[in-house]
Amino acid sequence: MAPSHRIPRVLTLCLALTLATFATAPLLGAQTGGGGGDGAAAPAYNTTSLDGVGLLPLTGDTVIVPLADEQVTSAFDMGFAFPFFGQTTTLFWIADNGFVTLFEQTGPGCCQGQPIPTPGDPDGIMAAWWTDLDPTAANITFARTQVDLNDTLIVEYEDTELVETGEDLTFQVVIYENGTFEFRYAFVRSSPQVVSIGAENIDGTQGVEVFNGTGAEAEDMTIRFTPNQAPSEELAIFDLSPRQGPADTIVEVSGQG
Repeated sequence: MAPSHRIPRVLTLCLALTLATFATAPLLGAQTGGGGGDGAAAPAYNTTSLDGVGLLPLTGDTVIVPLADEQVTSAFDMGFAFPFFGQTTTLFWIADNGFVTLFEQTGPGCCQGQPIPTPGDPDGIMAAWWTDLDPTAANITFARTQVDLNDTLIVEYEDTELVETGEDLTFQVVIYENGTFEFRYAFVRSSPQVVSIGAENIDGTQGVEVFNGTGAEAEDMTIRFTPNQAPSEELAIFDLSPRQGPADTIVEVSGQG
């Protein structure tokens, strides 16, 4: 088996290609017309890798989400309106296999990541570490908070198991109301099964793929997605705070379907 390598080295070429490609051709796949009634193209995303920038602290009310293997939760309220590939959503669903969906409940994406974008279930996703995971003994949570005056949603997979090796992985999907989102990693590793990192629109015809393959790992790093048509008044969202203590309030959610 080829030796694993840290994601920052993988991203050195991949991110350069992503930025260069979107500078001239901002969309992957066919235009959906989701950018507005005049048929304007939906915005693509610029992608940045930040080494040494790990998890955000879970502050405020934190919701514990029991999640079984090969399961997707029912809908949760994001707490704000979020623009995503030219459409707006206020809801999200958490899938056990390392991704969040934003428009509807999808299948769990068993049992490894797909190329992004790929039309067909699952679509409308933010895939932080899409591969075969088992969250049965993990701590899956989310918290609504603020970061630099932005309403913010943090979805955390803590100690979710990589099925092929039994290793525990911890990472976050962080969504900011200004349209930026991030994947933050404490520790992740891929197995012989494919892992996908990226995001795609509601019907899988547009997307941003950061990684699709095997033999990768990351520790204390962040991948940031910023809309390339972000308004000039967009607030800075850098937060290098270390994790601190337990959340203020813990709420347990049951009966996820």
